[in-house]
Amino acid sequence: MSGRTLSTTLKLPARSCRLLGVVKYPASPTPPVEGRASVALCEFLADSLSLPHRADTVRHGELSRQKGLRIEGLELAEVRRRLGG
Repeated sequence: MSGRTLSTTLKLPARSCRLLGVVKYPASPTPPVEGRASVALCEFLADSLSLPHRADTVRHGELSRQKGLRIEGLELAEVRRRLGG
């Protein structure tokens, strides 16, 4: 199964990691320093999707609020279903 790419905008700062608008606007309390917010976002999504942490990666926007995430192992419809959207 090939990976799927999601485009999203990260809301910073936030009190906790959570989804706003089902992946369209995830929020992270991690500061956007040296890509740490991107790492936190990938870990949060992997946990939320019940996938290994290596299953999702930032394809573009590592240091930006605008991100393209690659998720391996799930179809886009299944990603949205698991995230409640």
